[in-house]
Amino acid sequence: MKKALIIIFAVLYLYGCENKGSNADSSESTAEDMTESKVKREHKSMNANSLENNLDKQDLVIEDGKYLIRSEDAKSLYPDALQAFIRNNTYKDIKDITFGFVAWDKNGLPVKIKQSIDFSDGEYFRGVKGEAVNIASGDLFGEESGMEIKEGIDVEFFKPIVVSYEDFKGNTWENKELKNFLKVYEGKRLKDIVGYENHVYNKNN
Repeated sequence: MKKALIIIFAVLYLYGCENKGSNADSSESTAEDMTESKVKREHKSMNANSLENNLDKQDLVIEDGKYLIRSEDAKSLYPDALQAFIRNNTYKDIKDITFGFVAWDKNGLPVKIKQSIDFSDGEYFRGVKGEAVNIASGDLFGEESGMEIKEGIDVEFFKPIVVSYEDFKGNTWENKELKNFLKVYEGKRLKDIVGYENHVYNKNN
């Protein structure tokens, strides 16, 4: 009788352990599935429109963009430039700022941007730093400056973004939306970007 009871308890104990293991595996699997599903939803929901909503709430906001032609005949001396008009919506005075661009040709295909003095093969996203730009609270920056691009770079459409800034107290800000910006725009054809029409600047407009 005692032997039979011992066998029964042993079986029940092993069954319980298996159940616990099974439940643990199931919980881990469910957690992984939920995390993966959340990442997919977030990636799927991020497009040009939702990204712009986030960018419009930031400290520094791109209000406009312009393709500046300085000369028709002497572009090696006076290169074309991509301009970003940036509004300082903070109560801080900005000392330095970094911003960047992505661009496309007339067919809506991504262009590797090369600056006027540039020995690289170019990049789909190219940044530039403005030092001692002195943007007071509420002021607009960019009307008198821009990122000069190499002659022969065929840019028809472009999109700027603020990357970072530093104020006069040494406080710095890094744009957390840059990663999403690059996911949406970098190296992508315009026709593959949902909602780009209202947020990308045209060279001739």
